[in-house]
Amino acid sequence: MIKLSTNQLMVYSCILFASSTLLQGFPALDALNRVFVAFILFLLIIGLFFSKMTVSSFVMVLVTAMLTLISVWYNVGPVRINNVTYFGFWVLLFLYMRNHYDEFIQSLHDNINMVHVFVLLWTILVIASFFYPDAYQRSWGGDFFRSFATGSHRMASVCTTILAAAVILAHLKDNKRYLLYLLVPMILILISGARTYLGVAFLFTICLYYCYCPNRRFFYWSIIPITIIMLTIAYFSPAWDKMLYTVTVVDTGGDTEQFLRRLSSGRTYIWASSLDYYFDLSPWRQIVGDGADATLRANNLAFGKELFAHNDFINLLICNGYLGVFVYLSSFLSFTIRAYRKTNAPFLIKAGIFIIWFFNAMMNQAYTYPAFVLSLPLLFYALTIRYGASNSGPETSLVFHMRPDSQLIDTT
Repeated sequence: MIKLSTNQLMVYSCILFASSTLLQGFPALDALNRVFVAFILFLLIIGLFFSKMTVSSFVMVLVTAMLTLISVWYNVGPVRINNVTYFGFWVLLFLYMRNHYDEFIQSLHDNINMVHVFVLLWTILVIASFFYPDAYQRSWGGDFFRSFATGSHRMASVCTTILAAAVILAHLKDNKRYLLYLLVPMILILISGARTYLGVAFLFTICLYYCYCPNRRFFYWSIIPITIIMLTIAYFSPAWDKMLYTVTVVDTGGDTEQFLRRLSSGRTYIWASSLDYYFDLSPWRQIVGDGADATLRANNLAFGKELFAHNDFINLLICNGYLGVFVYLSSFLSFTIRAYRKTNAPFLIKAGIFIIWFFNAMMNQAYTYPAFVLSLPLLFYALTIRYGASNSGPETSLVFHMRPDSQLIDTT
């Protein structure tokens, strides 16, 4: 009989989910991704309710459950299970990770060899996909690579998990050669056409460079040429071609509004339309939201297409109301504050990881990409492992001690 803790299973699930998302493009394997989401939700619930939970966490869980039920009740069209679960997945994950912060890091340490196996297999899988004809797709702005995933953004969201895992491997195994695993996800972001992830990759690289740069003065002197090099590399990438396409194909005639619309791929229009819809709602529905499909309905009325708001805060306002935005921010910020208290990392690195979330939340709707959501705690854990709260700098390793783990699950 094998005893597995929820933290250990969460470590496996976070990394395995990256592979299941990457394989989502195969119809026969699409269900596997949904099974993983359901299993992770099960682990989150078990881990929260079978361990000590603060009153604030308990209240947030209750409010999340209430808002999810209301969003289903107010849903007009067919209920899309993804739209229903995104909000709850986000809240439960960050509450769980906050309450099990030290135990999860301990599980990462204890299972680091298995994490390495998963990352290695993912890397081999991606390299194999370069020879798969359907891994390349023609879209507006050029030709892009999506591997075996359903689209470029799904694939790019997975890359953030692997970036975090590679840094954790390098730190816990005390060997910088594991940073070579960063190469494949970085290349994938460049050739995916997922432009917002260029910002994620840029911020991640700056944080990583700061970690390993031995002299802070040299860092500040070299940051401009390093940035120029990164921009030059990005300039020759398909993602950059897509950015240029949005602002050069159609002449805006000096019209600032039209230019912003092109630059944001219509996001500014979607935001304006979504907010107009929201402020026309009754006060009650502004508080609790207008249903899981509300944003899709709003933009279908405005543009004839079912579109998300491409912005976490606006999308949550419409679907889950003021309360939804409050719980979304509360759960994430409570985790972030705990993470910051656990580390002596420089402000630049703390701010960089925070901006990775905020930039993606503002421009690409972070909470609807579970792979990206799972990667955020891993980025903070990598930070904690690199700069322990009781340590003076990155060269000192954390000392791990066995701690009481969360609920055990027996498997045969």
